[in-house]
Amino acid sequence: MLTQAHREADQPQRLMEAYKAWRAESAATAEAYGRWADAGADEQEALWAAYEHLHEREQRTSMVYLEIAEQVAGHAHWSEVTARAVPDSSTPS
Repeated sequence: MLTQAHREADQPQRLMEAYKAWRAESAATAEAYGRWADAGADEQEALWAAYEHLHEREQRTSMVYLEIAEQVAGHAHWSEVTARAVPDSSTPS
């Protein structure tokens, strides 16, 4: 059984693995889009379907990466992290 300390120590590795998985899905999606863009009219429908499938996979993979990043950051919502990092433009400097 893993202790809390072991799980926390493993988080950076999990984050890096999730990032690599997302980048791989992103690259595959970009390649599929390129194949569709370069295809002749007779191939475009099938290639677009393949692109959409890969795009959906990329989106799911990005959500896994986001969830792990939120855990590592120790925040319930990533928007809380970015809200602190980006100054409010309505506040005068």
